[in-house]
Amino acid sequence: MAHVLIEEWTSYDSDDFLEKVENVLRNTICKMKEAGEFNKVTILKPYSFVLVDEEKETVAELLLMDDDTLLINDELLKGLDKELDDFLKDLLEK
Repeated sequence: MAHVLIEEWTSYDSDDFLEKVENVLRNTICKMKEAGEFNKVTILKPYSFVLVDEEKETVAELLLMDDDTLLINDELLKGLDKELDDFLKDLLEK
């Protein structure tokens, strides 16, 4: 739907650009979602925000707007193994 060029980013020439911008954009979009900014959008769900490279290849799915689906990302999975291990240990001890 939209293509936006951010002039300040055009001069960035390091190899980690897409990784850095992915975090910035994901955090910004998530804050907008939490603030209810997307409740005003007149697009039928599901729709998503994606980061694409110059070849129009998807680099990352930043946010999926859907009432029935939840995307699991690395941030959500951090520490999951430990939490599950602790939960299982607690169950087995009782």
